[in-house]
Amino acid sequence: MRFKKYIWLTITLLGLYFIPFAQSDDIRQMKIETFLTDADQLIQNYKYDSAIILYDSALYLAETIDDMVQAANIMQLKGFSLRKTGNNHNAYNFYYNSRNLARELKVDTLCATADLGLAHINMDRGSLDSAEYFFRHALADFENINDTIGIGRALYNLSDFYQSKVDYKTSLNYALESNRIFKQSDQTELYCRSLNNLGNIYECLGEYDTALACYELGKRVNIELNDLKRAAKFANNKAVIFYHQGKYEEAVNELLNAIVFNEKVNDIKELSIFYRNISVIYKKLGEKENAFLYADKALACANELNNQELLSDALINLGVHHKQNNNYELAEKYYLEGIEIAERADLKWDMQTAYQNITLLYEAKNDYKSAYHYQLKYIDITDSINNIEQIKAREKYKA
Repeated sequence: MRFKKYIWLTITLLGLYFIPFAQSDDIRQMKIETFLTDADQLIQNYKYDSAIILYDSALYLAETIDDMVQAANIMQLKGFSLRKTGNNHNAYNFYYNSRNLARELKVDTLCATADLGLAHINMDRGSLDSAEYFFRHALADFENINDTIGIGRALYNLSDFYQSKVDYKTSLNYALESNRIFKQSDQTELYCRSLNNLGNIYECLGEYDTALACYELGKRVNIELNDLKRAAKFANNKAVIFYHQGKYEEAVNELLNAIVFNEKVNDIKELSIFYRNISVIYKKLGEKENAFLYADKALACANELNNQELLSDALINLGVHHKQNNNYELAEKYYLEGIEIAERADLKWDMQTAYQNITLLYEAKNDYKSAYHYQLKYIDITDSINNIEQIKAREKYKA
């Protein structure tokens, strides 16, 4: 099993955010700040559609008082939320318009941050040459205005970019430099992100002790800051390494810490992942009761969020549990439900996992016709995944 490591609206439908026209600029500015603060809280809870509504209202007010720098900033915030909802086409337009406005206003920082947003969308689209162009353009903008933190952010993103190209040596060089900048600049949140990034790279390089050291340092720093949400992510990352090393008890201990941390902040999305991960380990340990308990919890969280990726994964995971418990009827039910969601949402890796497992299930049931059907689907999706990886690899060597 795998581990899973934005005509503007003048009013909103909510009376709370009604915008009367006869207002002073100061009042409008205060409302903008309120909209942005509330939108940030919504984003923290993954409610991107609701945040977009507030950004529309804030953008209208910024344009009304002719605060075009703020307008360019809000365009990027909306672009980020649109990207998170999978609306990359509109997200790209907002980032691109923000970039043009920032260039017109000669605000280099906003030009650079828009470039970062455009780079990420190109990464999502698989346009790696264009993504690299925007990442490097952002870095050059930050260097031109001597923005040290901005330089660190650009280097961090370049590191992530080269990870996606499986060029871990180049990725590591950028990661180490961004980590040094954030540590010296006393940027704790960015420093912790860079520690997580370093851990990921060392893990990919097979340097597990160094990766664990990065994750442990990140966990300790965030516990001291009482940032339990981020501390939990570091604990989960440690658990993944322990799992692959066969150190299941250590993995369980880290995941129990991650679960305790996240239950305190009630981050349902992360809890679904942690519940799912610990269920897999309990299955390895032969603790079936705990395995089913946490697998069911993972599904409940995914249902609460209506997150298609989490739903597909949780259903397939339950199918595995039931199959290994010889409950073939329930295993088939969960596999088929997971496959339906994965196919509808084009979740290729979930499809691959499910096709392989349901093939084994039908073979165990002596239903060789169904087994053959899903074996062909498994071969097709595996070829599709391999083709994607080969395209990425070829992109790496383009001039």
